[in-house]
Amino acid sequence: MKRRQVRSGLIAGMALFLGILAIVPLLMAADQPINLDENSTNGAESTVSTRVLQTYPVRIENTVHNNASGESFTFRWPGAGPGGFASAVTAGPDVGVIWTWTTVYQVYSIDSPITFTPVRTLNVFGMPPQGVQVPGGNEGLFTVPGKSIIPNAVTLSSASLTSSLITFFSPEKTVATCGADCTAGGCEVFMENRTGATVTLLNRQQDCCLEPHQLICDGECKSYLTDDQNCGGCGNECAFDEFCGNGVCEKICGEGELCGEVCVDIFSDPLNCGGCGIACGAGEYCDEGVCRIPCDQTLCGDACVDISSDPLNCGGCGNVCPDNNICTQGSCVECRPPWQTACNNQCVNIHTDPFNCGACGHVCDFSGCPSSGQGTCSQGESCVCAPTVSGGTSALQKRSRPIASVRPQRLSFAAQSKTRPTAVLTTQTLAASTVEEAPVCDLAPIAEVVPDGGRFTQSQTGGRFGKEIQTTVSIVKDGRTVAEGPCPLIVPVIGADTSGVILSPVAVATRDTTGDSLCQPGEPQCDYYVAVSDVGDSPCVNPVATLSSPPDEFNPNPVAFINAVSPYPNFPAYPGDEQPIEEKTNSVAFSISAPPDQAPDVGRVFVMTFTCANRPDPVVMPLTLGIGSACDPNHITGDVYDGVRGFLSPVNAALTQGGPVNYAAGSFNLGKTIPLKLELRCGGMNLSDAEIDPSPEVVSLTHETLGPWPLIGINGDNNANPDDPMFHCGNSGCEYQFRTNPLAPGRYVIGVKMPDSRVFQAGFTINP
Repeated sequence: MKRRQVRSGLIAGMALFLGILAIVPLLMAADQPINLDENSTNGAESTVSTRVLQTYPVRIENTVHNNASGESFTFRWPGAGPGGFASAVTAGPDVGVIWTWTTVYQVYSIDSPITFTPVRTLNVFGMPPQGVQVPGGNEGLFTVPGKSIIPNAVTLSSASLTSSLITFFSPEKTVATCGADCTAGGCEVFMENRTGATVTLLNRQQDCCLEPHQLICDGECKSYLTDDQNCGGCGNECAFDEFCGNGVCEKICGEGELCGEVCVDIFSDPLNCGGCGIACGAGEYCDEGVCRIPCDQTLCGDACVDISSDPLNCGGCGNVCPDNNICTQGSCVECRPPWQTACNNQCVNIHTDPFNCGACGHVCDFSGCPSSGQGTCSQGESCVCAPTVSGGTSALQKRSRPIASVRPQRLSFAAQSKTRPTAVLTTQTLAASTVEEAPVCDLAPIAEVVPDGGRFTQSQTGGRFGKEIQTTVSIVKDGRTVAEGPCPLIVPVIGADTSGVILSPVAVATRDTTGDSLCQPGEPQCDYYVAVSDVGDSPCVNPVATLSSPPDEFNPNPVAFINAVSPYPNFPAYPGDEQPIEEKTNSVAFSISAPPDQAPDVGRVFVMTFTCANRPDPVVMPLTLGIGSACDPNHITGDVYDGVRGFLSPVNAALTQGGPVNYAAGSFNLGKTIPLKLELRCGGMNLSDAEIDPSPEVVSLTHETLGPWPLIGINGDNNANPDDPMFHCGNSGCEYQFRTNPLAPGRYVIGVKMPDSRVFQAGFTINP
């Protein structure tokens, strides 16, 4: 069966397909219609889209829609997120799937292929039923929106990073979730099954290998030191009479070889060990073609080691001590930061040790010091001569040779009140001498059989900081993968540098002109309130932040700043493990105007530069904020809007997402019915009932002191189900008659889920 391939770019011969050419100008569109059968009379059978739903962390929604009556498809969409998105759409019309996921990385539109494979064949243009085809038997080629992930030194809130696969329209149902919850210095990976059956949930980290000294060749990890097909590099294949040894193809010998006129065993002959004329040294012997020293300790591979003091083989071969640990008496012992660092299997203070000044192995050269003085290491920053002079005073003379820094880049973090933070850590990577080895995975693959409604969890503890990694989650049923997609997770980081001021965003509240809490291209004004915390060892006094967004290769257009500078309250230093961490918010909103030619549905990198009165250098904090897309009134899908007005009179409390809750100015008496009115807009036009699908829905009600309140008996519409949470939408907007009879007096916050699954909130007060 042929597959229908949807690809990016223009290909020779494409001019033959007029329907395809008509789609090319929609390259940057958030929604891309696809005519699966190339029959223009019945419209496009599929729509694929990718959309930013949230500012920070950037929340992405990928949608594949099927309107082909009676026809179902499987599909693969590699550009839909890190690791791609693969699933199936059942027989249409009006069905589809959505994958939502969250990341703190930059996200940008790219050309991305999506491949549709019909579950059963289609008869196209009178051709035999051999799958989806176009004239000439070639596969159709389309440009569709996609996303790529661009890592940055951005920070991570302690809120969950969650991905969920949703089947919608038939009816709406979440079938699986995957993500990580981080609190109290650790993260818990979770996978939840809601498919209705027992399935196997798989999770694997991308672009890494489980073992060191490996390369990723054609998507698989290969040992370039021993793999005959990838010897020394991907695709380097040894000849039939060669084998791969230490990354080099070598000749295979039989039981003996002709070395001169003598046949020798090169696997055991110490004069011809591994090859003719290769003689072992004094006291060595030949074993399997390798010269070895007799070992009176422990032989680990080819090395003779003392497992009582070797941090790479501590207590046994292959038992590697964690970072900043030494091996003593066969056990790994941690060097306690910040004053102890593991150097050459010793715990030393790199702030004061002249033999490890600022970094392991950096020896201060004191040959130029006066004979009456002595050399010291000053705070790990410089080597100092301290000669004694008359009068008992000291004169410090700094050496001119600087110390090379080998410490990792500053990491940034974020935390919420009364929780320990998580962070993204960017470290400098040392390239291998000959090849760039694949990184070793931070998380081992997970494969768990989970019953319907079950939840698998795995704790990742032991780190004050954390970093986001990209993984793929798969749903396997009856031995077949039925869906897979991106699942960003968080893993702990240990041994991080915590000195100085380390600032990171906790949350971002957005206020914009249209009221949908998401900045769009060409929007006159978007305000940002950024909550920030400090988990560095130093406080920041009288901080003032300047926001910028320099153009880059993905966002070449500048942002116009209405206000770029705002003061913050003082940031106290990190209070210690298990202690509440304070978060501070700017007192004056940062305000921007996104250019009309700004690419839509992207995560754009901003930079916050803080000055602290007690610090000589500024503190730089990058963060990524989502830029949405403007709604096109000529292409309305039911769940797309770019403006929210409400709650309108008599409540008069603006709905917000993720920011401070607006309360109605007045109050309402218990027993009265409150008309909750709102309008959704698209390109400045009010949407009618036919253009809103699904309708807004009341999803939460919380009392200020009593907590969550049940949504029972609150619908006051005539002849309506009193428990019905759905708004009624007409040509003039959407309305919900909210009955207050079941409530207790006090202040409430109500949550309303919009058609695109975002939840907006507002508040009101009920009098006795």
